[in-house]
Amino acid sequence: LLLERAETLVELRELRDARMAVAAVREVAEADGDPILRGDAARLSGTLEQYAGNQAAAREQLADAVAIFREIGDRARLAEALRARGFAEIFGGSLAEAQRFLDEAALGFAAVEDARGAAWVQQHLAWVSFLAGDHDRSRERLATAIAAFERLDDRAGRAWSEGLLAYIHHFTRANDEALAVAASALDAARGWGDEWGASMMLNLEASVHLWRGELDAARLQAERSLAGFRRLGDSFGTIQALGTLSRVRVALGRFAEADRSVEEVLSVGDSFGSMAYPAIVGAGVAMHRGDGRRAVELAEQAVRRLDTAGANVDEGRVVAAFGHLLAGDTEAALTTLIDVDVESSPFALAARATALALLGDRTGAVADADRVGSMGEVSYWDRTVAAVVGAAASGSRRRRSVLATAVTDLDDVVISGYANAVLARLAGDAPPPSDEVIGGWADLAGRLAEAVG
Repeated sequence: LLLERAETLVELRELRDARMAVAAVREVAEADGDPILRGDAARLSGTLEQYAGNQAAAREQLADAVAIFREIGDRARLAEALRARGFAEIFGGSLAEAQRFLDEAALGFAAVEDARGAAWVQQHLAWVSFLAGDHDRSRERLATAIAAFERLDDRAGRAWSEGLLAYIHHFTRANDEALAVAASALDAARGWGDEWGASMMLNLEASVHLWRGELDAARLQAERSLAGFRRLGDSFGTIQALGTLSRVRVALGRFAEADRSVEEVLSVGDSFGSMAYPAIVGAGVAMHRGDGRRAVELAEQAVRRLDTAGANVDEGRVVAAFGHLLAGDTEAALTTLIDVDVESSPFALAARATALALLGDRTGAVADADRVGSMGEVSYWDRTVAAVVGAAASGSRRRRSVLATAVTDLDDVVISGYANAVLARLAGDAPPPSDEVIGGWADLAGRLAEAVG
């Protein structure tokens, strides 16, 4: 009963109560000399350390659990420990190592005919594919997991799988689908009191609103998500929510609040070891604020960590490219984009279009800018930055007029300030006051207008 209670509290991520429950299991295990209870206590403790952001302690505890169950030959529990060890490696570790542990767990679950355990392995492997940038493979693995959870009538497993599917929809720019799946998963999570799952879906909704430029709605959902993660004491979730909220705060011109958010993300992220997401958050905020050198520094740190983990590095490289543009090094920006799949990324296309315009390639710049406009739903940020290039490099008065109208409806004070500065210079007007164009965006606006003038 103590073990079941501990399992439930860990699954619900009620970290404080879960720690006490696991300690009670460990006490009984030591008193009775029971290796099974010792192994389960180590597995649960390792999972708690992972949730709290202590990656080193998580690895140590989970390695103990794996070793105990190997020694006593308990294949079912060994598979469960390997699954937990692999899942912990996904965040702040190596995707190759995660794959290795999860593959062994899958063999173990198959040997003991544990369909639920096998389904959870597929869900975790979908995370591996997602972080590696292979979204098609992630969908395939999630489809397998969801079908298994449906056969087992496991509502939690299905909801958590659908939650990840919602993020995949978002990252592939299918945001209507992302919101629909998130709404279903959010209702399910609230139905059985899963605050962690609910908070993750609130953060997803915040991210979609941010993507669409609906900044007030994004701020509200991100704050709700952050409050849920703080109540749970969950470091990973806190980082996710703060990452979204920090970009919203920059866009709204709340720079001091954004700086505090980034400081907390970087501080909390230190305990995750080589986790790249905190550096990506910091780099994105620096880029958005116009601090090109800081954006490059943090983005390159993130790329090194992502590359070591085996994760997709394109976003980090594009942020670094924009950092170089803001810092005045156009050639470095293009060099950074060489290994990026630019044609499939509106973010990367907006960066390359800007660089080409600065180098005098107006035809290439307009082509890249128009490609962004033809890609369906793209973020307001990518769309506006590309539209600025199109309006500048094409010399079209109509494009300038369309951009000027679009910017009036834009709540992002940084990007609207940049667009207005470019338009003013192209019209031969005095540039806007310096406090209306933030950081390196003011310099970039001047160089862009001069390059196409």
